[in-house]
Amino acid sequence: MVTLNRLFTALRSSVQSQQQFIANTAHQLRTPITGLQAQLELLIAEAAAAPVKGRLLTLQEGIRQLAHSANQLLTLARADPTVNMAARNQSVALDVMVGEIAARFFDRALQSNIDLGIDVTPASILADPSLIDDLLSNLVDNALKYTPSGGTVTVSVGQTNGKAHISVEDTGPGIPEGDRERVRQRFFRLPNSPGHGSGLGLAIVDEIARLYGASMAITSGTGGRGTRIVVRFP
Repeated sequence: MVTLNRLFTALRSSVQSQQQFIANTAHQLRTPITGLQAQLELLIAEAAAAPVKGRLLTLQEGIRQLAHSANQLLTLARADPTVNMAARNQSVALDVMVGEIAARFFDRALQSNIDLGIDVTPASILADPSLIDDLLSNLVDNALKYTPSGGTVTVSVGQTNGKAHISVEDTGPGIPEGDRERVRQRFFRLPNSPGHGSGLGLAIVDEIARLYGASMAITSGTGGRGTRIVVRFP
């Protein structure tokens, strides 16, 4: 029994060290990446950069993807069950947070000619606000990424029998039924996926949901079109 306890302690320590390494690495990456983004924006605005603007825009998109991946790694580290337990019992008004996140993504939706709407009723949970923000942001980001021009993305919040739920529905190509479990895996991307994503978005959503004993269901959208993802909290 003593040997077994020592083994579990060693395994727990190893996992915690790995999570801390990921968090520290992601955090250290964020500052220089932010600086690169700012400098590149200034360079693109310069008249002298006109002849190579196309290449600079490609570089800018690559750095944006790198920043997104660093943030996702940091989120995965924060979602570890042994990290920052005190922050996980704060009251989070989901309807208010959805409004804030929709406002954050509004310009992107407008530029992509996507109708981003919300349908909310008051609902609150006890959680870490930053993790729920990450959960919602990844759902909306994923929906916008896969929805073509002229499509719609709708974010809903409500309660059923006193239990809060969040749903994000889009009019994109949908997720084949056979892949709906696989998209929960880290780094899995559907064939012919747009852009150069890391395949972490829905894995993050699923991990945060499980952290709070919530379930994540993936179905087709209204009329069998697109994707609808629902997170139900206990």
